[in-house]
Amino acid sequence: MSHLSKRGVVVAVIKQTHEPQIDPASDAGRYWGSGAKLVVVMSPSETVVYKEYMSGLREILYKMPFYYPVVIAEGFRGCDVGKAIAIVESEEELEHLLGEPGIWYIVSHDFDVVEKAKEMGLNALLFEETEALAGEVYKDALSTLLSLIPSSDCEVCGVGSCLELVEKLLTHEMLPTDCSLLTRMTIVVDGKPLTLDPLLGNLVRNIVKAFLSSIKGLPATIKNVRIEVVYPQEEKG
Repeated sequence: MSHLSKRGVVVAVIKQTHEPQIDPASDAGRYWGSGAKLVVVMSPSETVVYKEYMSGLREILYKMPFYYPVVIAEGFRGCDVGKAIAIVESEEELEHLLGEPGIWYIVSHDFDVVEKAKEMGLNALLFEETEALAGEVYKDALSTLLSLIPSSDCEVCGVGSCLELVEKLLTHEMLPTDCSLLTRMTIVVDGKPLTLDPLLGNLVRNIVKAFLSSIKGLPATIKNVRIEVVYPQEEKG
């Protein structure tokens, strides 16, 4: 992960474990044990949030409070979300992984395992080649974000190209809401949805964004906004 951070990529990490992560004897543990739905522990260097159990990786990703362009999830074997990087220690273990969904890369300390994986047509790297793996993750993230943009280089967002846009998305210099093609802008008139063209949609988006920024008490991350304008009916003579 450090190699991605050096590139400026904003990364979130999700780890699944079967061990309790909160000490029952601590103050936080006593609050948690007494039925609190949320426990936040803040120290001078970090903030740790304990929440109720979520059903799986997909729900965790959906409920994350902010946009993270790259999420590394550890311990979710067999999950059908994203692309899997498997750490393999033996050729026997490699054989068992052939039926696993979404295997993208094999990583191993064993040179023979890496060579065997390549012979099987799999992407494979030695454990020591973490910088190369980070480069592959970075390229894949760029490619994935570019594939989500239905057009190319409309320049409505103000940058020179869609590639430059997604590079800025990875480093949080820009957010998906800055791209009019990544965020839907629809106006519903008397029940009929009208999709705005990117230029007009970007104008409306910026007006709404500026308006919301002037209101105190709103959450830092807003997923969608619905504004309803009701015009008074003209009296019939």
